[in-house]
Amino acid sequence: MSKMGSINVAKVAEKPCDLCSDLINSIVHSTILEGNRKCNTWHRNTREISDSAASCRSCTAILVTLLEPTILEASERFSDITRESSMPVSVSTSSLDVIDNVGWASLNLVLDIDRHSFEYRVDGNLGVSVQHVSSTHDHRHSHPRFWTSGKTHEVGTLAEDRILCTKTWLDFCETSHGNECRPSERRLPKRLLDTRPTHPLRLVASEDIERRGERVRYATLSYSWGASLPFKTTTASETDHVVGIREDLLPRTFRHAIKLVRALAIPYLWIDSLCIVQDDPLEWQSEASYMEDYYSGSTLTVAATDALDSNGGCFPEDDDGIELPGPASCRTDRSKVPFQSGPSTSEERQYRPSNPNVQVFSYNCQIGDTNTVGNVMVRLQYSHPRSIRRRAHLSTRGWVLQEQVLSHRTVHCMKSETYWECRCILATQSNQRYGPVRGSDVGHSEHSKAHFTSMWPEWVEDYSRRDFTMPSDRLRAFAGISSYYQRNTIQEPILGLTPRAFARDLSWARAGPNRGPGVSGAPSWTWFSCHAPVWVDHWGCGDGDEIQTKDWTSLVSFRIRWKGSRMTSDIASCTLVVRGPMKEFALCTAPESKGYNPPYLLVDGQRTDFATSRVPWDCPGQFDQDDYPSCVKATYTCLLLRSKIARRRRDSNREVFLILRREAASSLTVDGTDYPVFRRVGIASMRGNERRFVHGAEEATIILH
Repeated sequence: MSKMGSINVAKVAEKPCDLCSDLINSIVHSTILEGNRKCNTWHRNTREISDSAASCRSCTAILVTLLEPTILEASERFSDITRESSMPVSVSTSSLDVIDNVGWASLNLVLDIDRHSFEYRVDGNLGVSVQHVSSTHDHRHSHPRFWTSGKTHEVGTLAEDRILCTKTWLDFCETSHGNECRPSERRLPKRLLDTRPTHPLRLVASEDIERRGERVRYATLSYSWGASLPFKTTTASETDHVVGIREDLLPRTFRHAIKLVRALAIPYLWIDSLCIVQDDPLEWQSEASYMEDYYSGSTLTVAATDALDSNGGCFPEDDDGIELPGPASCRTDRSKVPFQSGPSTSEERQYRPSNPNVQVFSYNCQIGDTNTVGNVMVRLQYSHPRSIRRRAHLSTRGWVLQEQVLSHRTVHCMKSETYWECRCILATQSNQRYGPVRGSDVGHSEHSKAHFTSMWPEWVEDYSRRDFTMPSDRLRAFAGISSYYQRNTIQEPILGLTPRAFARDLSWARAGPNRGPGVSGAPSWTWFSCHAPVWVDHWGCGDGDEIQTKDWTSLVSFRIRWKGSRMTSDIASCTLVVRGPMKEFALCTAPESKGYNPPYLLVDGQRTDFATSRVPWDCPGQFDQDDYPSCVKATYTCLLLRSKIARRRRDSNREVFLILRREAASSLTVDGTDYPVFRRVGIASMRGNERRFVHGAEEATIILH
């Protein structure tokens, strides 16, 4: 059940089965609006698909690209599921678009494991190109060149082709996207790498460039350090690096980035390991606190998206054979639609790159009810381009999230193809284009404040799943996002929580095992104290037409003292005062529920009775540390955070609460008032027809440590 090892392009294939033909025609002829979903009549189960794949190339593509990996995942989860099992399948299409005469749609597949009341949802990206030919035996075509050759231009290497694509994208963005993508004018990095072809490669001080009256136009490099530390500047090497740096000594990713920015006529490049003196802790702390300025002020961020370390490179080939495109080859024809792949020729098949997630096939058929014959080429890709980027190696690295969020323009350099992402568009070499998913800097209106607050849980959840070479960087690497949020909302985040949605952000829950100790000095109420993936607002207290949501816990005051710069130094002390309803419950984890994530808690002596239900519990909950003795019944003081009522559902009440432990110190004094002190140990959510928490709870003001 392995995926294919390369793009599979069939020069001629039999026409797909009738059901697949209808599916393909629905993309060519229908007008699905963005976000709408159209259910398609297709094969009913995996056995029918497998049988049809023997003669249908489209069924084969869907089976290999989307279905087989999902069946494999299901078989690893459920012991009674095998490849031969017959399981219900449904298919729908959504988000149709037509770009340069190519129809694109999301292909949404659902695999139903009905015997376990479980389903898998997987998305593919389907492109359909139709070209007129003289007869059913004529196999010449002018489909997108990249689909069959892996290149968008006729000449040059893969690397040179991708440089030309980036040049086209950047030119169009700078001339057409106005202020949306324009770099911010803020503090410059202390040092930059001078990459001008007529100058020696060396470190220069930004203030010296400004003193000469030059406009400082620079790019930034986003990459993974990996296990082996990259070439770096230290106190011992700084003087030498100001004089000159031998390019051949630099790791491959650095060399590729330098080649690219030179071709784009961007004179300077910022690379953290070179432009920050790595063994100067004070400089490192200072520079790290301005990451928001550096990435938002960059003309372009070059992302080595698939590279595992600094030697992985930005392009498929080594840089020895990369020729910088001259002015003529870089010139953009404004009369043509940007981001366009040219027609392909059979001679270009030798350049085809390996991509196990893509299948391409073509066939001749009659178009509609006419005598016109067309060659139809279909390209099926596993997942959406944005999801592919999010699953790439670079997106597993903790420092990189702020680089992705803060950069106004990014070119994602991947093995399979290159993506362009700016504040207005996401474009790919395979000819896909999408609008923005996040807002741009639109001032301090209430709309923009609400937008950034709504994005916060997504950033936190993404960040908590990322890896760090140095675990001690978990707090520091979030500084840029905190500054970005504060600048756009005029509110300072409180150690990973936003004041505008305080109760929501307190309702984080551990989503996986702990990977080590939390941030040094982090209080129990912040997710920084828990080195594990987390969910925010996991039990769905979001707003909706049929949901009445209420926040019960409010922020009274907070004080955080730092040993140095905010967020990039250690925490000296922290005091958080909150107010909300409190109540005691006897809680313990139901041993039989440990296969669920999160597991379920037994409340006030509740017993497990499978005669009443397959899931006989009504209080999912998670303790913050996975070694906590959660199966031992104990009485806890609990703080109600949020509640919701879904008006048209049974068991409509849901109450989300923190599980607390009283600190040994009886109380602390803040501003002349004594408050009891508690520590967070977990979180849970009770659901049912009754509001068990609200009735009998007492309002109290406490300190959380």
